[in-house]
Amino acid sequence: MIIKPEHCSYQIYIDTLISKQSWFSSQYTRGSLRYSKQRPSDDGKYLEDKSFLLLWNNDPVIAFFGSIVGNNESKDLLAYESHCAVIEDPEKLTTKARKLFLKHLSTILNEVDGVVKYRDFLVNGYTSSVSEYLLAKGAHGQAKYSRIIDLQYREEHLRSSVRKRYRGLINWGMKEIQPEIHNSGNINWEKILEFRDLHISVCGRETRSIKTWRRQYECILNDEAFIVLGYIDTKLVSAGYFSYSKTNCYYGVSASRRDLFEKPIFHSLMWRAIIYAKKIGCHWFDVGEQIFPNQNMNNLPTKKEIDISHFKAGFGGSNRLFLDVTL
Repeated sequence: MIIKPEHCSYQIYIDTLISKQSWFSSQYTRGSLRYSKQRPSDDGKYLEDKSFLLLWNNDPVIAFFGSIVGNNESKDLLAYESHCAVIEDPEKLTTKARKLFLKHLSTILNEVDGVVKYRDFLVNGYTSSVSEYLLAKGAHGQAKYSRIIDLQYREEHLRSSVRKRYRGLINWGMKEIQPEIHNSGNINWEKILEFRDLHISVCGRETRSIKTWRRQYECILNDEAFIVLGYIDTKLVSAGYFSYSKTNCYYGVSASRRDLFEKPIFHSLMWRAIIYAKKIGCHWFDVGEQIFPNQNMNNLPTKKEIDISHFKAGFGGSNRLFLDVTL
């Protein structure tokens, strides 16, 4: 049976599937998807949720996160502004169930006259049936890398894996910056507005609508995210937003008053976020995409992109391989 988001038990089934995952990116939690939906909506794009799950022998066995995002020229299949994704229960996903799932997915693909973007997290080291299905239809697969910190290790081990220079910056920040971690138990809208004001000041302009900040606030209230704020003499000088699921924490966005100090000031806040993610039970901390100079010969990265990637790699961990499939 195909179950869609409007079904009264849809989220219960999704939560059941999530509970069986060893890896579940926080970019696909209910709140993160609402945030992702807000961005193209602000741009006036046409949106239609195409997410669904398959109920097989009364058990949820596989779920698809995706939506039609369109304008006057074309309709794409995305998870609003992210890649589409799938979670499944491999023990209960039979061949017949998989065939029915792909059949329904094909009806969605018939509505698309633009691009289809799908991310395969290669959870068990193999490509998913959706990847194989899209590749057989002529899709292109590209290897992507993300810097992942395994939080099963003790704090001492995690700290020793941090780049030596960063350890010094973390120590400096621990002494000079007063941190605040805000979760569902102590967050308020004024703290979000304070973060927003800092972000606008650093960027020199407002880069996204206040509605997106409201979505992130809702994520925190619903135990899907937290923020770390750093103060000097009661003045906010650095802040970061981190979303999380039952298994993963993801570094989303940050802003820092780099003009105030010669030394980078966000490092200690990032470190506190890593340790807090471990404390609340996350298995993995996703620092973000890693980019290499000749990773894509047809579209070489900029120096800024490589510098950001270098910054993220400094907090330890190792690179995890994903597959982005584009049709």
